[in-house]
Amino acid sequence: EWSYKDGFGPLIEVGRFGGTSNRFASINNRLLMFQSQPWSPVWDMVDINAASSAVADTDGDNIDELILVSETFPRSVREIDVQTQSNRSLLEDWNVMVIAAADFDGDPSKEVVIGLETGYPQDQVNSFRVINATSGANEFSFPAHAPGPYVAGGFVPGSGTLDIVFGSGSRTS
Repeated sequence: EWSYKDGFGPLIEVGRFGGTSNRFASINNRLLMFQSQPWSPVWDMVDINAASSAVADTDGDNIDELILVSETFPRSVREIDVQTQSNRSLLEDWNVMVIAAADFDGDPSKEVVIGLETGYPQDQVNSFRVINATSGANEFSFPAHAPGPYVAGGFVPGSGTLDIVFGSGSRTS
């Protein structure tokens, strides 16, 4: 029903991004924040080169931040505050490929789940990690067989808790 002259990126995120109308982010080489009614871009950011993205309220202000894997050198997991358009690196790691964000352990802070590239050598490497979305500190990690390319957080029926689910080249855990 609506198109944009420069197109949309392959990653679209919807969240509580503030403003007087609903907003969504289109993410690719650049990040575009759009508003609805009237449909138009609100702001943009260049040199993003996103491979994966997630949304979470990491600072407790009831406005979601964008969390993404940026392939711009050095490859990093970045958090973007959509109110100030500030951009900070949570973790620099050339091999991070996929992320998901949620409060996985029930404490007041959000976590980011990280999986490394499937082609990355996995021997004795903590290739599956959970970091604190505010500080970037490692909360837990373990070696996994090719943890990418898919990771998600959600409620698995019967478990009673928020779970992390990831798919790998050799198995699903």
